[in-house]
Amino acid sequence: MSIIVPATLGLTLGLIVFVLSAYRTRKEPNAAVIRRGGMTALLVYAIIAAPVLARTGLTLLGLLISIVFLALPLAATTLAQRYGESTAPPSAAVRAIVGTGLAAFTLIAAGQTIALVAGLDPRAVVLAVAVMAALVVCGQGLAGTSRAGSIALWLTILPILICLALGLRLGSASELIPPLIETATPPVGQIVALGVAFLALGWADHGLAALHVAGQWGTRWSLVARVFLGTAVIVVLIGLGLLMFLGGAILAPSLQFFVVPANLDILPIAVVLLMAIAATLFTAMVAVILGGVGALGGEGGLTISIRWVVVSAAVAAALALVNPASDHVVVVASLAGAALLGADLGQGNTVKAIVVGLPLALVAAVVMGLTGSLDFGWTTALAAAVIAVVAAATAKATAARKDTTQPQPVS
Repeated sequence: MSIIVPATLGLTLGLIVFVLSAYRTRKEPNAAVIRRGGMTALLVYAIIAAPVLARTGLTLLGLLISIVFLALPLAATTLAQRYGESTAPPSAAVRAIVGTGLAAFTLIAAGQTIALVAGLDPRAVVLAVAVMAALVVCGQGLAGTSRAGSIALWLTILPILICLALGLRLGSASELIPPLIETATPPVGQIVALGVAFLALGWADHGLAALHVAGQWGTRWSLVARVFLGTAVIVVLIGLGLLMFLGGAILAPSLQFFVVPANLDILPIAVVLLMAIAATLFTAMVAVILGGVGALGGEGGLTISIRWVVVSAAVAAALALVNPASDHVVVVASLAGAALLGADLGQGNTVKAIVVGLPLALVAAVVMGLTGSLDFGWTTALAAAVIAVVAAATAKATAARKDTTQPQPVS
């Protein structure tokens, strides 16, 4: 009980900081602010990968793998701007589904993380984060989400310093190779499935795509590289500090993993600061995702559709309150993203391809759920590949059929 009061204070403070950061100016965000907003969106993928890799033990090698994975959704988003049709109604619908899934995952992660560290009710956390994120997006649009994401990213400096201090003072760099903690090798199927999922999600993630367009990252690959490198530095520094502190491997769930959360009550001020940063960062992540969904119904630029934001936020919050396994939410979203990826790469009739690919993704998700394979494994990788291939083949076939039905000129 002693930790609940400072944790609640920290959560409230974090939400206030989030709102103030979004409303701090009326000026349009500059390129640097939009770039940091993109880094915030990319951090969602680090949060997806971390628990998956930590189940068998996240070592230095796993940390490097996660950094490589961060490049996949960013590269997919960049390619989707060239070959995709993000404004077409069927494509927009799929992107909205994927965005809502990512928002639901982030809400689940926020609720579980804050509940683990501070013992707060995860349902209350989900509702608070979802409501505040949706209100700010509706009031400030993509400009506000970029400003909030930028401030949230600057606030990660404190967790970085804390992790490095713990690692250097209470651990040692010599424990990284080889790790003191015994770990298992991550299954190859898990790594492949995670990579395939990130490609599919990145292709359909309009939170990243909207900032990609607003920041004009497509004009130079160096701009994309700066977004990637900035995010990678944050992940590497936090990861290295935790690895040194925990004996060279992050194994979760495990007794050693809960050492810090179990002893935070001796430093109430640390609880307030960490909860404030966590609340600001998670709410900014959700806002960036919802901003991308809202942009699908907007009129271009940094404008958004309030109706799209409200519906997406409501569905994401409802899913998070049901509290399914977060892996399940991400896998289902990635299957939907695979349908869009295949439809776009088919370079044909995108509408027909999505009409075929999206129901196929739904059927695959139901079958995988009933058979207990709705997780990151070979089944997920194979299902996503099949869905993408079928969607691409449908796009090409229907485009060819349409060409043959056109009246031919008389010679």
